[in-house]
Amino acid sequence: MIAFASQAPTPTVLVVDDDDAVRRLIARELEQGGFRVLSAADGVEALAVLNEGGIEVDLMVCDLLMPQLDGYQLAHRVAALPDAPKIILT
Repeated sequence: MIAFASQAPTPTVLVVDDDDAVRRLIARELEQGGFRVLSAADGVEALAVLNEGGIEVDLMVCDLLMPQLDGYQLAHRVAALPDAPKIILT
């Protein structure tokens, strides 16, 4: 009998938080849960990651209060992108 291993792709999560310690903590927990994690220190950096190309982000976990581009503004811009990831605001 031949068995074929079916392996679903690992979901990618973008963690966006201007607090370094919080961003690292969330990223570490997600990685331990089996997710591929990308990080950004603010909304501008998050947009750059999302617009880089070649990286498909499935979920964005985003802080609400950040300098330059807050979580609501970022979520609004990200939701307008083609193939926008799901968004969780914290």
